[in-house]
Amino acid sequence: MSPAPSAEEALAFYYDGFRAALVRYRALTLGGWCAAALGAGGAVASCRPGAAADLSFVLFPLCAAVAGLALVHQSVAALDAYCRIPFPLPDPGTVPVQIAAALDESVQLMRECDRGGWQEAYAALRALKTMPERHGFER
Repeated sequence: MSPAPSAEEALAFYYDGFRAALVRYRALTLGGWCAAALGAGGAVASCRPGAAADLSFVLFPLCAAVAGLALVHQSVAALDAYCRIPFPLPDPGTVPVQIAAALDESVQLMRECDRGGWQEAYAALRALKTMPERHGFER
């Protein structure tokens, strides 16, 4: 069996890595929904009377909408995968109290993200942004 990680390694996974995964999730979902909305709007606009009768004027926007939805799906899948990675916690006696509290909160936030949706992910990102101040560690 592998040795338990150090407090710094656990903090790198549960705080730094989780925060980076949430920031990526936010950026990709917003970009994906924008691309999907623009593609859907373009498809609707190309179907109006007087528009060119070429199939590509409808097909290109629909492909953009599908690509945007695929990007949203990929961001959700990546965050879900990160939340499900089994990473061991360090031995309780070797961790400073403030870091142990931060690790416990991060584990709880990951569980909420895994069971929840976008609202839980955004709430977790807000909580992680203030975590160093609340628990007294530097990042």
